[in-house]
Amino acid sequence: MSPKLIYRPEAEADLKEAYGWYSAQNTGADFLSKIGQITERIEENPEQFPKVFGYVRRALLKGFPYAVFFTGDELGVVVIAVFRQRRDPRRWQERLG
Repeated sequence: MSPKLIYRPEAEADLKEAYGWYSAQNTGADFLSKIGQITERIEENPEQFPKVFGYVRRALLKGFPYAVFFTGDELGVVVIAVFRQRRDPRRWQERLG
């Protein structure tokens, strides 16, 4: 059984912001497709992704400079951020605390 995946409100806002930007570039559908692919992989086996900050794991988005930061295990996954990789990581790390 795959773990349930939940987006925190801040992560949903990240996703909407990025989608809006990519939609203006006519690549919004591709961006959402890649998000769907990576979240499927996260649900299948969250532990395949490296821990990058304490217990937080990172899944890189193929074809886009974004990463999905999440916590969890086989029982459940919480997406903390959908973040552009060049942004200051302290911005998503502050959400942990």
